[in-house]
Amino acid sequence: MIYIMSDIHGCFNELKKMLELIQFSKKDELYILGDIIDRGKAPIETLLYVKKQKNMHMILGNHEYMMLSYFREKEYDGKSRYCKIAKDLWYQNGGEITHRQFSELDEKTRNEVLEWLRNLPLYSIKEMNGITNLMTHAGVYPYQEDNIKAFLKQQTIDDLIWIRDDFIQSSVKLPFRVIFGHTPVASFQSKLIMFDNIGKSFSKTYEPLIEKLEENKIAYFNNKIGIDGGCVFGYYLTCICLNNDKEYFVLNEETEKLMNTTLEA
Repeated sequence: MIYIMSDIHGCFNELKKMLELIQFSKKDELYILGDIIDRGKAPIETLLYVKKQKNMHMILGNHEYMMLSYFREKEYDGKSRYCKIAKDLWYQNGGEITHRQFSELDEKTRNEVLEWLRNLPLYSIKEMNGITNLMTHAGVYPYQEDNIKAFLKQQTIDDLIWIRDDFIQSSVKLPFRVIFGHTPVASFQSKLIMFDNIGKSFSKTYEPLIEKLEENKIAYFNNKIGIDGGCVFGYYLTCICLNNDKEYFVLNEETEKLMNTTLEA
């Protein structure tokens, strides 16, 4: 089976629970659409675990890119203002805990990790059940292009790891399915509902964008699947199986504890 997750953000316990839930084995494959580091409690433990697994495939996310940017500037000139800018941006986005834990590793391991991150791909393409699935971290700029190779040549790194509304709210329906993370479903579901209602009201030929929307979990719309369930923000770690489109959800550990405490009170 082929599984897809995104935006684990150091939620290592939730990752382990998810692997148990899907009964992940050596026969299976897992694609992680970036952002395994930053914000959560165990970013480096998560990174080292994923890096070690031969059947887990990482795609570069904007958080890994920020980490690499900082170390590139530090290596070039650790005292320059560009190094400070790179560090500040990383820290503003939850990178301090990753940096601290990374610094505790031995030099050989640190170098191996950075080399691994530098070689991460920006996307992956998988054909399944007659559907072409393009997996990338943030999405794509929605050029109208039928040929996927020509389409991808037009994309920039910024498009693939940073894009948000230009992709999410575009009415362009691409001829392949885009599976992405980066933007938590909880933060854009209201925009989708609003955009869908506007479309129905003002366009006679409008095809509704929303195919399926599970609150704070996963969104299917306009041949796109958003799978960042916002685990590190208290919501869900989301996983889908490409073979049968089955969905799996693991609630944030602290949220689950709080809910159980409330029920017991």
